Amino acid sequence: NITCVDQKPNGVASTGDVGTRTATINVDSGELVRCTFFNAEEETVVIEKRTIPPGGSGFTFSDDIGTPNSFSLDDAEIRTFTHVPGGDYQVTEDEMPGYQLTAIDCTVEGQSVPGDLDTRTADISLTQPGGSAHCTFTNTQLGTLIMRKATLPAGAPDAFGYTINGPDYSDSGSLADGEMKQVDNAQPGTWTLAESLPTAD
Repeated sequence: NITCVDQKPNGVASTGDVGTRTATINVDSGELVRCTFFNAEEETVVIEKRTIPPGGSGFTFSDDIGTPNSFSLDDAEIRTFTHVPGGDYQVTEDEMPGYQLTAIDCTVEGQSVPGDLDTRTADISLTQPGGSAHCTFTNTQLGTLIMRKATLPAGAPDAFGYTINGPDYSDSGSLADGEMKQVDNAQPGTWTLAESLPTAD
């Protein structure tokens, strides 16, 4: 804002124009005109990347804060946006093969604001002059499970049944000696594998 106060209000008023950042001062002889320029500090937004275990790289994001509207981060790196005007913004992490996005933790102007894991998005609303936001996107590396069947003596023709269960996963089937079953992108957590003996003829 720009405000001007004239000592002699009956004269031509002094005015301020925020768009041009200019005060137009109409001063009479012996008059005091006081113009005040008000500046609101712009906000800062920080996006931080974390991976479990440490060391992941090549995570890409899209945003509507700055230009260009995309960036990439490795584990422990940050992207800082400065001079951000007040308003509503979104930052979205792209899917990364071999990783699951497990947390989006944001502090926006001193308040904890959870992100949306389903849409992989942090919604940031800046309302206070000089406020800030800090969002941390955490990804957990997925695992690989390999089941291999071995018999003594080797070469048994029978098929052994199995059932495997884990986070968001369930499967059953059978394996003969030397055969393998692989589960890719296995989520961290507790898994169970049960075997059933072949049925006698």
